[in-house]
Order: sequence, then C-alpha cells, then structure tokens
Amino acid sequence: MHLTRSVFPQPVREKDNPLAILSGENIYVVYPNGKVEAIALQLAHHSPIEKLLQRCQFWGDLAIG
Repeated sequence: MHLTRSVFPQPVREKDNPLAILSGENIYVVYPNGKVEAIALQLAHHSPIEKLLQRCQFWGDLAIG
C-alpha cells in the first residue's frame, strides 16, 4: 500500500526532517509540508524507502530514541 495525501501544503525545507509514525502494519511518514505517505511495513527494507526512513524522527510503540 502506498498512499499520498497533502494535508497542509507548504514548501519543504531541507533542514526539516519528516516524522515517521509506526501504527500496526504501516509506517505513516508526515512531511513538514503536511504531505502524508503510508508505507507497508514489509516494504521498509527497500532501498529508497530505507533511505527515507533514515532521515525520519520516529514515534510509536516500537520507536527507539
């Protein structure tokens, strides 16, 4: 599953990192511009997604800070 939805469109600033929220079988990535992307947990180890997640701050039951 790959879902993209803009909630509060704003320009993305390079210094702002997205927030990744762990929920059930999905990871929801919330970008600073309000765009939200749902990524199936089983796809998290694919190279482009893995690189995206390395930039994210995590929030959720399994988040390690």
